[in-house]
Amino acid sequence: MTVKKEMSWEEIREKNPQFKFDVEGELYQFFIDLTSKEGVIRRINIILPKYDESWGGTFSGIGKDEFNFFDLNPKDGDNIIDMGCNYGLISMACAVLYPKCKIHAFDPCEKAISFLKLNCFINGIQNLVLYNTAVTDSEEPTLDFYSNLGVGPSCFVPPQSKEEDHTHVGKHNNTHIKNVLGKIKNICFLKMDIEGSEYGIFDYLFENIEEFQEDLPSRVHIEVHGEQDKKERLIEKLKKLFNSDENVIKS
Repeated sequence: MTVKKEMSWEEIREKNPQFKFDVEGELYQFFIDLTSKEGVIRRINIILPKYDESWGGTFSGIGKDEFNFFDLNPKDGDNIIDMGCNYGLISMACAVLYPKCKIHAFDPCEKAISFLKLNCFINGIQNLVLYNTAVTDSEEPTLDFYSNLGVGPSCFVPPQSKEEDHTHVGKHNNTHIKNVLGKIKNICFLKMDIEGSEYGIFDYLFENIEEFQEDLPSRVHIEVHGEQDKKERLIEKLKKLFNSDENVIKS
């Protein structure tokens, strides 16, 4: 697993001068310029809460070009899934870059989903469907979640991944992965950042591979959590499953 040097915000701004920041009161207001394959530039205007910077990692990843969704070749009617969308930076970027795709954004945090809904309205994004729910391998309709309230209260963590400084933030909606893949077909890209629940999901998919083989996405970007050897085992499984290193990007 490659470990990349963390860049400062100033380095990111220097490398990507189109990223601008303006801060007013309790909100961050900034924009991202995206260029489609056809050379069309579309600006996304984004408003996010100043007190919660859990979205910073995603923004930093975009700035360092760590995501692998910029060169997709979707067909009309293809679907993109963003599990653990948080405030939806990836979802909105995909919605703008691939207007003929439907983007499905999942997150158990109601506040994050509310801001994503607001930003979709501001930018006139209509091909993005919001789901206020976690996605796991559990059949339970609700699950307990925890969060670091001082750093990123919108980043909800399941019980198996909670740390000492995490606070219980209540029970929130949950959807089993089989119900997601059972309803959403033709998935050209799956981005997953679900704070440790990825292991249970892929264990379930590996155990039921015959049922889901035709429903698997053609490309994934997954953030893996936990011990290094555990991460590497999952990554090796994914490489075998997708038969390509290029289509499995981990961070």
